[in-house]
Amino acid sequence: MHKEFTTRNNLPILSGNKENFKHYSCRWKVAWETKNEFKKPKEIIFQKGDLFKLKTITGTQSSEIDLYYSIKNEELLVIKIFNRSNYEKHNIRQREIDNYKEISGNHPFIARYYGIYQIEKENNLVIEYVNGKTLADSLSFLNLHEKMKILFEIMLTIEFFHNNHFIYRDLKPSNVMVDFNKTAVFIDFDRM
Repeated sequence: MHKEFTTRNNLPILSGNKENFKHYSCRWKVAWETKNEFKKPKEIIFQKGDLFKLKTITGTQSSEIDLYYSIKNEELLVIKIFNRSNYEKHNIRQREIDNYKEISGNHPFIARYYGIYQIEKENNLVIEYVNGKTLADSLSFLNLHEKMKILFEIMLTIEFFHNNHFIYRDLKPSNVMVDFNKTAVFIDFDRM
């Protein structure tokens, strides 16, 4: 039992009719087919031989984002390797891991949490690889309808956070990925 919302050009955004999902991404279809019964994934503690590094995607002052291949699962994963540093950054690292544990698997627009990868006794975050670009890099390639859909997806995700007593304090275009289906996916939860 879903309400139907429409855009200005009367395309359904969310409807009780399964056929209306032809306009939307795989993430919406999964949400519909599972009747929003998302399950928290079982946390995996990856060992050195479980993953194969393919490349570094990006790096910041506090972390490096690397693309890995999981040999066992035969899929691409992203590892956020936190730079070794002071106590405060250790707390941020653990907060992001804890936040992912709490919210991942519960919403279609949040990157899936897989577990941790230990490097030199430090836990590093392992999440799904979102095949796309950041919202900041995607805006010039999106038409008005796609921008409206992404805005609606962001609003639904923020509502989900608030309904679950989280405050997302770091909303910016670089923390939202737009996948190849042009769907918004939140990726960064260290400031929540």
